[in-house]
Amino acid sequence: MPPRLILQLLILVFAICWAAQGTVSAQSGNGAFAARFPTDELTIWGGGSVHTSRIASRLRDATLGMAGVTYARTLLRTRVAALQYTFDVIPAAFLHYPRSDTGTFTTTYGAGFSPLGIRVNFRPHGRLQPFAGLRGSCLYFAGRIPGASGAHFNFTVGLGGGLRIVSRSGRVLSFGYMLHHISNADRAPVNPGLDSGIIYAGYSFFR
Repeated sequence: MPPRLILQLLILVFAICWAAQGTVSAQSGNGAFAARFPTDELTIWGGGSVHTSRIASRLRDATLGMAGVTYARTLLRTRVAALQYTFDVIPAAFLHYPRSDTGTFTTTYGAGFSPLGIRVNFRPHGRLQPFAGLRGSCLYFAGRIPGASGAHFNFTVGLGGGLRIVSRSGRVLSFGYMLHHISNADRAPVNPGLDSGIIYAGYSFFR
């Protein structure tokens, strides 16, 4: 899937969610939202890669797309920042890449989960909240990547940040960028070593 199409799809998702929730409240949110900052939060998200690194990656010209659900639990909250533990389930992922054994492009599909995640939300009492996060995941693909000498099961690490926008009803729209690495940890003769830059959007629910 071309990066431009991924970006257009994310913009479309944003427009639909924004229209459903109405305009963002003109108030700063320092009072009402402070009490509503979530202890438990559920986020539906999706995104895709817009570039691959040509410095560290062995697998280049690849496109990675993912969709998932994040559960976040607030561990600590101050007026400056809130610390959350995150757990992701990734039921849908695809990778379009050139095979290392034949050189032809192919697409494989997979799924996975991320049991180790941490996120810091800055300005937790406001309606515009910058955030930064780190997560460790695993993905299982139907096909071996990057080819017959690769592996189905791969480990991933993601590091990035973005912005959360709190709507009038208390729902949250989030947009972010993540540096994402895929590796089989040399458990197979060929390691994909894919480094991608991923943009994504999310929509959160909480009590």
